[in-house]
Amino acid sequence: MINQHIQTRQNGIGIIELMISLVLGLVIVAGVITIFLSNARANNYQQSQITLQENSRHMHLLFGNVIRQTGYLPMNTKEGELIAQKNLVFPAETTDIKFANAGQVISGIESTVSGVAKDQFSIRFKVDSMTVNCFGDTVPVSSMPLDSLERNTYRINADELLECQRLNDAGGTDTQPIIGSNAGSVRQQLSVQSMSVHYGLDTDNNKSIDTIARASSVGDWSQVRCIELVLTIKAGKEIKPQQVRYYFDLPNMDS
Repeated sequence: MINQHIQTRQNGIGIIELMISLVLGLVIVAGVITIFLSNARANNYQQSQITLQENSRHMHLLFGNVIRQTGYLPMNTKEGELIAQKNLVFPAETTDIKFANAGQVISGIESTVSGVAKDQFSIRFKVDSMTVNCFGDTVPVSSMPLDSLERNTYRINADELLECQRLNDAGGTDTQPIIGSNAGSVRQQLSVQSMSVHYGLDTDNNKSIDTIARASSVGDWSQVRCIELVLTIKAGKEIKPQQVRYYFDLPNMDS
């Protein structure tokens, strides 16, 4: 009996097939990574945009409520009329160049650092139960409405946050950032890189603005009738710095 041996050939993956599989796998992985990074960038951009919009809205509401109070005088509860003598209500602060003259309720300092505008400005107003300070809080007073003076100074600090310094009831100062944050993830951070302040002046007292000037060109601060803030804001790392403008009338400057 003759044993016949049947030889079978084993088939496997050749080097060519293996290389093709690896290339296809790399293409698929690269596509997945690209989609993931694209989605991550879109999400970061969206989050940064939300941060920018929220801070811009907060800035406009806060400034709208506070800055328009510049020169505000409460009603005289005894006489039922507005106190007209600003020179008595707002005395000169001889140790502070911000309010060198009696009756002065707004002042500014024009500053440029390494070619970037870093202006600052200060305002004063009397308080009553309806006024708020630059922190967004109702101003505490011990004897309303005539015995307390609110003084706010706005400037960009070393961390590129827009901060407010206010005179407190004890005669000292409180300072805190009001716009911007360097906390949290990068996409949640926001910086104020520059601030240029422009003042609208009524130089001939005809109830209309005839001159726009920065602080160094303002000769008489009692002529200021409006203020424009030009800010450069950077949100996250996906959005380029954006310039935003805020314009505010100062209705109490005519009184």
